[in-house]
Amino acid sequence: MREMKTEQEQRSWRDKTVKAAGYGYLLGDAAMAASGLIKGDKGAQIFRAGAIWSAGGIGAALYGNPDIEKQLDILAHKLEKHLAKNGATVTDAVRANTELLQGKDGLAAKLDRFLHTHPTELLNAAYAIGGGVLLNGVRGRLGTQRGKIEAGMGALVLAGALCGLLIKEDPNAQEKVDQNSLTSRVAGYIKEKPMRLASALYWANNGLGIANAVMDKKEYEHLPRAGMKAHHFSFLMVASYIAANAMLFSSSRDQIQEKKFKPEHIAKLEQVAAEIIAAQPPQLQAALLTDVSKYLAHEKMVDVTAEALSKQLIARVSDTSKQHLAQAAGTSWAAREDSQVMTETGRA
Repeated sequence: MREMKTEQEQRSWRDKTVKAAGYGYLLGDAAMAASGLIKGDKGAQIFRAGAIWSAGGIGAALYGNPDIEKQLDILAHKLEKHLAKNGATVTDAVRANTELLQGKDGLAAKLDRFLHTHPTELLNAAYAIGGGVLLNGVRGRLGTQRGKIEAGMGALVLAGALCGLLIKEDPNAQEKVDQNSLTSRVAGYIKEKPMRLASALYWANNGLGIANAVMDKKEYEHLPRAGMKAHHFSFLMVASYIAANAMLFSSSRDQIQEKKFKPEHIAKLEQVAAEIIAAQPPQLQAALLTDVSKYLAHEKMVDVTAEALSKQLIARVSDTSKQHLAQAAGTSWAAREDSQVMTETGRA
């Protein structure tokens, strides 16, 4: 356990970009909400948008960049679903025999896996909602400079959020581009990591954020509350967003593909597959072995070929089946002994 903790402590900031972005956005969102609160009724929409956006920052900060143990948990349950989809019956008894599935099938555990799998989606979903709220709140004020700035902020954030949500991530996109086409190269660059485009649009929003902060300084310089002024928070918001955008730019949507598993981690996944496959009818086992070997080899974190996985899984399924037979025989013998004792006791 200490070895695993040490590995996590040594991970560089490049491995924690979603978490770092989440904390940065959370600080910026809180500052934005505070500036709106200080401005009173005129800052109501800014306050509401900042409050909504802060939920996305919290999600990214708490659930971004899951550690190895959490990634194993997520992949083990993906593996279970894949096997079940291909005809395997997974009972509670089978789950009880596997370390990674045991006691982790409740609603809370499922929700936790979902949140750890989709932290950038949580961030962008909150930003899309907040952007829509900000846009809706400036109706009737578009003729004013403040209204135009807030409308632009809402539109850019909404556009960035939708790009982050709707563009499908393809880590191999750069390999598929037409090098003779600039459009193809740009599209490949974006598809490789959609957060790049989302971050770029969020960055564009920083220009309007600066304009908003300058206006706050001019309009509310004379209205301090609790010793603080609106523009203090507005400038803090922009600084926090700039740092957070830099982290998001280098982030992947898929948080379960960042590091290669070590042999001991792969062994745990293999044992999950072996326990499930060993419990199936013999005629189904061969098909499942071939399929699951290819499935695991396709996972980027599993740096083992399908052929090697197949050999390892065949051995594990054989060993697991023998263990189950031995346990069943031992249970049957114990039941027979108990029955004999009860019979002799009754005769006496």
